[in-house]
Amino acid sequence: MKAKLLTFLLLSITGFSLVFNTVPVTAQPLRALSAYDIVAAVNALRASNGAGALQINGSLMSAAQGQSDYQASIDSWSHSGPGGSRPIDRAAAAGYGGGAKIYISENVAYLSADADMNTLIYSIWADSVHWNTMINPSYTDCGVGVAETGGFVYYTLDVGYVSGAAGSGSSGTGSSGVSLTPSATLKPGEPSPTPNLVKAVQVATPAADVSIWHVVQAGQALSSIAVAYEVKIASIRAYNNLAENDNTLWVGQKLLIRPAFTPTVSPTASNTPPPPTRTLAPSHTPAPPTLTPTKGPSITPTSRPLLPQLSNSMENNPRQSVGIILVVVCGLGLAGVLASNFLKKK
Repeated sequence: MKAKLLTFLLLSITGFSLVFNTVPVTAQPLRALSAYDIVAAVNALRASNGAGALQINGSLMSAAQGQSDYQASIDSWSHSGPGGSRPIDRAAAAGYGGGAKIYISENVAYLSADADMNTLIYSIWADSVHWNTMINPSYTDCGVGVAETGGFVYYTLDVGYVSGAAGSGSSGTGSSGVSLTPSATLKPGEPSPTPNLVKAVQVATPAADVSIWHVVQAGQALSSIAVAYEVKIASIRAYNNLAENDNTLWVGQKLLIRPAFTPTVSPTASNTPPPPTRTLAPSHTPAPPTLTPTKGPSITPTSRPLLPQLSNSMENNPRQSVGIILVVVCGLGLAGVLASNFLKKK
């Protein structure tokens, strides 16, 4: 009995825990559109416009995936591949056509990961160039590449046909792709366009102040508008206060393509008379330096000669001086002799 009661309690506790306990739900990451989703959507579009379905081709799938990977690696959309290759070059290199003449057209786009198929088909690729790639009945084969980086997904759609192959149209023309930045054309909630709504952009006439305003028509995109006016999409966004990733346009919207030009006034050169010639002030002649007297050499007195006249005579006449000296010496000698004799007599 106790065993049954214990079992009943355990089962009751388990049941209550299953009923009342909540299991945390892990948020699933946003799923990018797959290559096969895009092929199915494009074929549905072709069917609605009387064109046959595109067949998935392995070579075109490889070429398209390589281009999406390349765009993700450079973090920018591009129809030019590694080394500047064109879509037709990449398709041939992947083996499409087996060496025969081929015709290729390509669409590329970059979108946030949460973008839906309607945005891609009816907004990003809504202009006539991209639309021709998707619904032209001449194309029979397709390939799609998808690569994601930094929250953005890079899509590549390559369509083509081999010249002379069964089912290939004769009116199709080869294309290396047109570099068009993805952009939207319709206001959210508006019906999707059909091919007859895709219109070429008619360039508006500049106003008197040289500003240009464009009125958006159905089937026009920022990409085709920028190409028609030969300006950058970033410039259109800046002039019209559009967010960086805002591709939304609506019919009748006025876009400023080029702002009014305000001429810069250049300074006018005036004839300024030259300044008068400056009169130089007389130069100042410095006063001569004050001479400080210096003492001359001191004269050392010499003793006066005993016979000044004799001394002067000797200096003026050397011969006479010698004669006088001889006379004096003789006289002194004579005096000495006489004195000696006188002393002996005594």
